[in-house]
Amino acid sequence: MDGTCVLLDAMCSASVDKLEFSSAAAVCGEPKIDAINETAALIPVNPYGVTKLTCERMTSDFASVYGQTSVCLRHFNAAGANSEGKVGEDLSPESHFIPSELGAVLGIRALFVFSELIT
Repeated sequence: MDGTCVLLDAMCSASVDKLEFSSAAAVCGEPKIDAINETAALIPVNPYGVTKLTCERMTSDFASVYGQTSVCLRHFNAAGANSEGKVGEDLSPESHFIPSELGAVLGIRALFVFSELIT
């Protein structure tokens, strides 16, 4: 959380007003529904989820006070499983954010991100 606060302060000092924050679905805890969307209750059940939610709130507070624009991407599994593919889920087609984002940067695939704008 300290790192996020330092980053937000540095953004203000450098007049940077846009942020894409990599959050996590852990902010929703253990929802009672199958399909989670932006309106799901935010009830984290572990320190990781609490920390991510706190950082989301910091980005929102900075946006309100300093006019920044930020989006929080709540990943379910950003990176994937074992790097050799020996354990974990089937990666075909690849659905994890980081490999998908890298594929888009390399021009291998298109990337579509649906997120909620926090102003």
